[in-house]
Amino acid sequence: MMYKNSFRIFASFLFILMLYLYLPVGAQDQVTYYDPISEISLNIKELTMQVGDQINLPVTYIPAETPNVFLNWYTDEKTIRIDLETLTVTALSAGKTRLLVESSFGFAWDYCDITVIGSGSKNVSEKEAGTELISLSEADRSKIKAETFLRYLDFINNSRFIPEKFNELSERSFNVTAIVEPGCVSGQSQLAASLGMKKALALPDFNAVSMYGSLIQILTFLKNNDDLVSLIEFSPIFIEDPDEDEDLSAKGMNLKDNVEALTSVSTAHDLGLKGDGTVIAIIDSGLNKEHEQFKDRVIAEYCASYTDEDGYSTCLQGSSEPSKARNKAEFNHGSHTAGIAAGRDGIAPHASIISINNSCEVCVENECFRIIVFDMLEVSQYLIDLQKEYKAAGKPQIVAVNMSFGKSQGFPGACDEDYEPYPEAFDLLLKNDMIPVTASGNNGYFESIPAYGCISNAFTVGALTDNPSPMIRSSSNHGLLVDILAPGTKIWSALYADDGKDTSTCSGINCYGFKNGTSMAAPMVSGAFAILKQANPNLTVSQMESQIKGMSTKTANYRPASKNVPEHTFPYDIPVLDFSDIEKYVAPVPEPDHKPVFWPLDLPVLPRTGFSAKNLQIMDAVPKDVRYEPMGLILEIPVLDVQTEIVKVPVWKGEFAVIWLGDSVGLLEGSARPGNGTAVLAAHNHLNTKEAGPFAFLSCLEEGERIFIRDAQNDLQTYSVYANEKIAETDFEALEKIAEAFDNSLIMITCEDEMISGGYHNRRVVAAKKIN
Repeated sequence: MMYKNSFRIFASFLFILMLYLYLPVGAQDQVTYYDPISEISLNIKELTMQVGDQINLPVTYIPAETPNVFLNWYTDEKTIRIDLETLTVTALSAGKTRLLVESSFGFAWDYCDITVIGSGSKNVSEKEAGTELISLSEADRSKIKAETFLRYLDFINNSRFIPEKFNELSERSFNVTAIVEPGCVSGQSQLAASLGMKKALALPDFNAVSMYGSLIQILTFLKNNDDLVSLIEFSPIFIEDPDEDEDLSAKGMNLKDNVEALTSVSTAHDLGLKGDGTVIAIIDSGLNKEHEQFKDRVIAEYCASYTDEDGYSTCLQGSSEPSKARNKAEFNHGSHTAGIAAGRDGIAPHASIISINNSCEVCVENECFRIIVFDMLEVSQYLIDLQKEYKAAGKPQIVAVNMSFGKSQGFPGACDEDYEPYPEAFDLLLKNDMIPVTASGNNGYFESIPAYGCISNAFTVGALTDNPSPMIRSSSNHGLLVDILAPGTKIWSALYADDGKDTSTCSGINCYGFKNGTSMAAPMVSGAFAILKQANPNLTVSQMESQIKGMSTKTANYRPASKNVPEHTFPYDIPVLDFSDIEKYVAPVPEPDHKPVFWPLDLPVLPRTGFSAKNLQIMDAVPKDVRYEPMGLILEIPVLDVQTEIVKVPVWKGEFAVIWLGDSVGLLEGSARPGNGTAVLAAHNHLNTKEAGPFAFLSCLEEGERIFIRDAQNDLQTYSVYANEKIAETDFEALEKIAEAFDNSLIMITCEDEMISGGYHNRRVVAAKKIN
């Protein structure tokens, strides 16, 4: 992101020991991600004072001008007083206290034990220990793999007494993920919720629970929990603005000039390859889906960022737009990357977009800036659920997951052990046919890649200069872990808001601007995967990764000098994103495959008859071309206390239009009228108001129980239940077997097993035979 000079000053103070290692070189609006400060040193660990004594406390790594802005102090204020301007400690009364200091963002701690001896006092009694509140057995402690959490725990637990502000410290909240034994996710998430945690989200594909709770809540969850395997943590990533040394005054759209010269993307577009029938997920700072680059093409949004003591999520739940941000220009990054990958003028302009906001905002005095705080396992679970839903419905599938973010420490080889469980998350994305595309970062490293590009199963992208000949951008981290190179200089794309610079322009909500860096190169490759998938839908993820490199007619190994990065030629070549020969890779279009199974119409999925049981959902108005025709029939299920109208459900946009059924039951279009053949009925398990729908308890019906259909003349048709099964969304073979057991049967369908995305994994099918 592009940041104001005042924030650059702020960040330089906060990370003073790290700048000489991580200062990025020569790029406007690259994003460099810093690990949090790791040390605050109170150089005196034990101190004895007389009442009335004063001492200047020697502290290392405090910003000299305004330390109170960045550090929090805790102590018994009856025993000592600390002047935050001068860091002078004054002894007030006899006693013992511990002076605790932590960074404003809660990542580093230190302490000093102070004994104050009063006049005539010989012995000073210690305060009650009280630390049994946070004591752990060695077995429980060994499960903690969350370094920040563990250090904080030790920080408090080492105290011989409780500071006056102990309760405040013990209520500090943490974002953690609990890895649990297989089959225990549901019970463990319920346990976390019962402890009052602000978040207790089940992640079944990872055998994990994503939690946000206080120190005491998490320790209570941890103690003597035999089903807990380990506790891991995702710490926030701070973002710093690199130097701006590029001339970005020339204006041009993002696929013109040297982008076209390097990639020949127009070759693909001229063949009609624009990402049709594909979806790209963008994990970034969110976007405005009403922007002309994205309008009507954002098919799903998710708010994955956290609100805690130091920062707050700027998006509303279910939306990715950073609408609550005070400094909106800080959130331009997500719009820019999404525009490159799949905007109206992007690499894959016909691909659909999933926007996931992983960023929150921190404000210090009048300065607000963006940090990244999210659980990668949570987001991966969300995408996996969506992918399963899309596959079952025969809808376009997610091809690539774009991640233009990372940390600062470089690795010469794979860093899987250092960044668990990201490799597992990426592996599950790949197993569900989604390629994790990551930026190599903008530190100017030689033969070194930071996380998350250094994870072995990530597809890592480096950046090229603004030159028609392929040359590696000077600030682009480079090494053998880089899979491909793409343009990353002077890229013109969408912005969320006007950044106030002369390199951007706005017309209403439609803002645009230039940016540089590997963050811009990665989404070009994500868009390219969408094009490859359209060209040959049968390609596996491994084939796509191989093909995108193999079809390149260009390579690069030379990096020109810039500022602190000298000219360098690497002893190996890296392929360049290149569509020159894309025509060779286009597969013939297969004939459509019709399912020869029992079903009223040739639609690929059982109806979606369920809203979330946990969240209210706002309904759009019923489209004018969707009509539910009354049939003059009432369905009665006495044992479930159901008595509701049956209406006809039409097909709309390739699906049965069950969304607006409300508490009615729908006879699916193409199905026989009850009594005249096999009739297929669908109804909601939950309404959009979270209330139970007509089929909420369909799974409770037992064999032999009666179901009635009453017509307008009060005549009854009687049915007897003979089957009650849970099947997959597309298991037509199982449905056919159930339905064909009896003629004139009644088949009732609803959804079951809610996913994190709000959809449902499975369907409940109850079949009843006509007995009169």
